[in-house]
Amino acid sequence: NSAVAIAAGVLGELAAGATPLRPVGGADSSFFVGGYTAPFDAASACLVVGAAFVATTWSENYGSSAASASSEGSSPPAEGPLLARASTAVSAVLRDFGEGALTVARDRRVLLVGLVSACFEAAMYAFVFEWTPALTVAGDGANAPKPPYGEIFSAMMVCCALGTRVFVGATAPPDRALRVVLGAACAAMALPALYAGLAPTLCLVAFLGFEVAVGCYFPAIGVLKSQVVADAHRATVYNLYRVPLNALVLAVLLARATSRVIFCAAFALLVVALALQHRLCVLLGAAKPTTSRDHAASEGLLAAHDAAAAKAAAAEDPEGGAASSEARGGGA
Repeated sequence: NSAVAIAAGVLGELAAGATPLRPVGGADSSFFVGGYTAPFDAASACLVVGAAFVATTWSENYGSSAASASSEGSSPPAEGPLLARASTAVSAVLRDFGEGALTVARDRRVLLVGLVSACFEAAMYAFVFEWTPALTVAGDGANAPKPPYGEIFSAMMVCCALGTRVFVGATAPPDRALRVVLGAACAAMALPALYAGLAPTLCLVAFLGFEVAVGCYFPAIGVLKSQVVADAHRATVYNLYRVPLNALVLAVLLARATSRVIFCAAFALLVVALALQHRLCVLLGAAKPTTSRDHAASEGLLAAHDAAAAKAAAAEDPEGGAASSEARGGGA
């Protein structure tokens, strides 16, 4: 994914600079070609090729019920009226979402993972929408300097790939590693929140640092989700996680605020994500005895249990009980 994104940024920059932006059909036309429209035309061509590949090589997936009825999965089950089958499918979907909602409501760890994911990714999408205005220096219309957006995007994708490699080499548990990543993301987002539109170079450095955090975030949150969310409800719970994410992104976009205000909102979301992740680390740490005191307490209970068992055995059979006591002592 990172390699494709890096190549797309370079090719997009080349396409944008190949021909100037010009109207088609006269100066008053609202239809343009060349310039910044060229990367979108190239993207459309890629989508057409992808659609042709899917249409000619992929078969339809009708779900598990169809798989049991057809080994190839190339056609849906035909038994029963169409309305009855549709009603059954809707009931199954509603049941899955109900069970997923109960899982989120009953397990605080599942809820916290979802909120952390929603806050971080909402901040990330706000950054995606606003990084180009933040790097564009204010000027006189067409004479304003335009940075090489495609090359900057490629640099960001390189940093994202670097962040993924950093996580692979990390030795900390994923919950603690993610807490460090969120702290670094907060530090990076604080700079555009203060200097968006004023210091493009400083904002660019902060954006590259934020992309490193993004590269660390996705594998970390993926591992954490797999540890917290049960397999039976994973797909449904992951879909439920998108509800607060979409709500937060829409709230940021519909506010129609300036770039600096949006980056401030993104910084606030990252701070909330960091606080929630700290709470999740506390819950996950409390679920397992990791301190020497907890270990000593466990060993003490085991020793007391062995002593009581040996005493009971000695009362029933003095000779066998003594041998059993010696054996347990050797085992301990």
